[in-house]
Amino acid sequence: MKKSKNIKADNQYKKQNYEWLKPYQWKKGESGNLKGRPPGKSLKTFVKDYLLSLPDEEKLKFLNHVNPEFAWRMAEGNPTEDVKHSGEIKNLTDEQIKRIISREAKRIGISDQ
Repeated sequence: MKKSKNIKADNQYKKQNYEWLKPYQWKKGESGNLKGRPPGKSLKTFVKDYLLSLPDEEKLKFLNHVNPEFAWRMAEGNPTEDVKHSGEIKNLTDEQIKRIISREAKRIGISDQ
């Protein structure tokens, strides 16, 4: 019984320690795709060329069946996700938030009530 506990512990160690996988990993400068990308257009390039070849009426028909957010991303690309912040983040009190809202409402000429 004691032996089976050791075997389980050894198996658990193997699952958590990946040293045993090192001989199977790619070496630096070695690639798993020696032939490179197959010749021809990528699907992305094919679709782009197809959509560019459509007359404007057909493009509009296509866009009527596409989610507007998706259409925007097709045109502009995905929004950037690398947000950098160089200032201090402060927690505002409810009173401070109300004052800011009131000040901005007056600035743009609307009632904050």
